[in-house]
Amino acid sequence: MTLSNVDAFFNVYEKLKTIKMPIRIAYKYAKIASQYRDDYRFYQEQMAVILNEFVEKDENGQPVKTGEGFALKKDSMEQFSNRVQVLASQKIDDPISQLTLEDLDGWGEITPSELESLIPFTTELNG
Repeated sequence: MTLSNVDAFFNVYEKLKTIKMPIRIAYKYAKIASQYRDDYRFYQEQMAVILNEFVEKDENGQPVKTGEGFALKKDSMEQFSNRVQVLASQKIDDPISQLTLEDLDGWGEITPSELESLIPFTTELNG
């Protein structure tokens, strides 16, 4: 389990957290979210620090936006990528509660990408 797994889980969790589902399944989602919320905040905070270090800034010290993202300083892409990779690959504890395929089946639709984000938190889909 890594910080990037937690980030991916919370991206899906934000979509699913308002969907009504059986109590047993909602409890598992809530338990996983509760276990990893501090790790997720840490990841987000550190990503902001890394981005702030490598982002190009205008004359007022504000990040320069490009499309949906930010412009990085010239010749810093490799360093930026390395720092993000080190952060994202940080190992953390495995979940204390896991979902099953039965938990996911029958309560709504999910994209393959969203399902992929749940794999580390799902027993039937793990190794």
